[in-house]
Amino acid sequence: MPRPQLLFLLGLPRSGSTLLQRLIATHPAVATSAEPWILLPLLDVVEERGRTLSVYGHHLAVQAVRECAKDAGASLDALVRRWALDFYTAIAPAGAHYFLDKTPPYSILARRLVPLFPEAKFVWIVRQPLAVVASLVSTFADGKWYLYHYFFTLYEGIAQLVNTFEAHPKRILRVRYEDLLADPEAELRRVFAFLELDPNEADWRAFAKVKLPGTMQDPTGTKRYQTLSREPLEKWKQAFTNPFRKAWARAYLRWLGPERLRVMGYDLAEILHELDAIPTRWRGTAGDALRHLYGLWQRYTQAEAAALMRTLPWERQGMLF
Repeated sequence: MPRPQLLFLLGLPRSGSTLLQRLIATHPAVATSAEPWILLPLLDVVEERGRTLSVYGHHLAVQAVRECAKDAGASLDALVRRWALDFYTAIAPAGAHYFLDKTPPYSILARRLVPLFPEAKFVWIVRQPLAVVASLVSTFADGKWYLYHYFFTLYEGIAQLVNTFEAHPKRILRVRYEDLLADPEAELRRVFAFLELDPNEADWRAFAKVKLPGTMQDPTGTKRYQTLSREPLEKWKQAFTNPFRKAWARAYLRWLGPERLRVMGYDLAEILHELDAIPTRWRGTAGDALRHLYGLWQRYTQAEAAALMRTLPWERQGMLF
């Protein structure tokens, strides 16, 4: 069976990746499924990150796999790539030119993916960072400040995506979520030109009819929005009304810094201006602060999480979380 070319759609959770996935999948040459996640455990074996908590002993598994690969006379990268290509070929329908893998946690592995698959195409969808945070809180935490669950995504994930894009600018196409909603036809023409596909063969207005096999997918957008809507562009402001959340947002933006935001297509001063213009209300401040303290306690008392964080350079950059 001919192998489809791989297309990776990179982006943080709640950045609009499911919407763009469905829009791209309206082209008959593109096949996809909800979220495969298959490369996460594979690349965790290739590159150990300090994790030791597992029923079998993860560090021992890493050692054993590396020894076997060495005995086989092949690099782990080559073996992982071969297995992954077989996997994608097996799940792609016959005749598909591209298989699109949209797995948001791949953000923390972005720098490994691009060199691992030299023939693949990569599209990176970005969204204003505070809008991503607001959507995470409203979608997965019922509006409450349980943001510590997404620590690695919001820090390591976004840093890796920015660094990978800067290292491989010709191999990765950046698409801003806001631009996609403002002019979907123009943005999709850019995407299909990058993929060397005829945009006229895609009926992007029928994106709501695209079905994504599997349960790992957007739990709200696929049901709520049957047509493109600009409603989400201002909705994030509703999540940043109390003093604690505003202080957190300013600290997060300072950590991101003007250069990372510029690479993503945003202006730090402009976002800060929008944040400052939001009317301040004290409701929920105490609860948010307590949840924040609980998250700090969890992060620094769980042995596995603490060991992993000590391996990450951005942990020493004075972040407030």
